[in-house]
Amino acid sequence: MAGMDENLIKAITEQVIKAMQQGRELPAAINPPAGTCDGTFKPESSSSQTVAESLRDADASKTTDIPLTGIITANQLEQAVKDKGYALVAQDARLTPLANDFARQHKDKIRRANPVAGTASTNPTRVANNRWYWWIDGTCPVVKKVTAERQAVLTPMANPRKSEAVLSVVRDLASAVKSGHVSGGVLFVPIAAKAACYVNRTQSLRGVVGTSIKAVEEAVSEIGANVLIVEYLQHGSASVNAMLDVFLAAKPDVNTLIQRALAECHRLS
Repeated sequence: MAGMDENLIKAITEQVIKAMQQGRELPAAINPPAGTCDGTFKPESSSSQTVAESLRDADASKTTDIPLTGIITANQLEQAVKDKGYALVAQDARLTPLANDFARQHKDKIRRANPVAGTASTNPTRVANNRWYWWIDGTCPVVKKVTAERQAVLTPMANPRKSEAVLSVVRDLASAVKSGHVSGGVLFVPIAAKAACYVNRTQSLRGVVGTSIKAVEEAVSEIGANVLIVEYLQHGSASVNAMLDVFLAAKPDVNTLIQRALAECHRLS
């Protein structure tokens, strides 16, 4: 205690003893150790705002419900219902015949998305702008009728309409697709084997034999089929119309995994 005023020490001691005799507690400011939260900590206003905004953004991302767009298949509706309990469909989306059947059977689980003011639609003119070639081996009144009804998007190929021309048809179609002149083509043949073999040996074409509407739907959605081969002797007007509606309305996109698999198949050949 060297260096301290003895009178000051004595005065403090007397005040402490006097307070203790009177039974009073001495006030003392007790602060929590540094780094310990006492329950009154508040972050700076800028940090608080940033945290709140981040939480709102996170909540918004969790609740955003993206509708199905483009050509919607029954498989897509069924998967959406399985995942979320319902399927949200964009206003300008189109349903395939099987998807329409599914929607009718599950009306309470299919919803149309409300259009948002000032936002662009999912390119409603894309389908109308798609161009496709068509060719037939022989003649058929049903084919003549359905192609005439779709002449806005279907253009006839100039190749001879006989079986010997199948190879040249596939070659010309592949060249037109590769150059971007058309999206693909529809081949009407009595027997599909030769056409299907030639089409699926090319790198730019992915063909599907139209055995049913479901087969066409799956080929479009899974491999981005851009050639529809129809054995016209096996189908009536209703069947051909339904398959064309599904096929021509689609955009033949191919995902990366399918592209790699196809490239591997071509290397094997």
